[in-house]
Amino acid sequence: MTNQPPYEIEWRGHVVGSFEVTKVDMWYMSGQAQLLSTLEARAFSELASGLDLKLAHDDPTEKTRFFLRSDDSSVDALVLSLSDDGRLDLRGVYNREAVEWLRQHVR
Repeated sequence: MTNQPPYEIEWRGHVVGSFEVTKVDMWYMSGQAQLLSTLEARAFSELASGLDLKLAHDDPTEKTRFFLRSDDSSVDALVLSLSDDGRLDLRGVYNREAVEWLRQHVR
């Protein structure tokens, strides 16, 4: 466990669940996602769990972006993987220019 607060997962303008960080390594985070029972959450789950990791690694526009929000912080992030048991792996994006590129090119 880390000292990270639990985050809300916001995707395409909708809160789709929560995320508790269990591991941090530089820009990468892993943890447990608890997705809501909404259409948007199901769409997020289907997209995130179906990503082709090789293609997404070679071309970031093949990933999907989302925001993690807590009372004290927010993080722009890219989904790396989402497993059937809710394990979510992501890459945080912190550089202002990179965040702007992400918002313009990655849905």
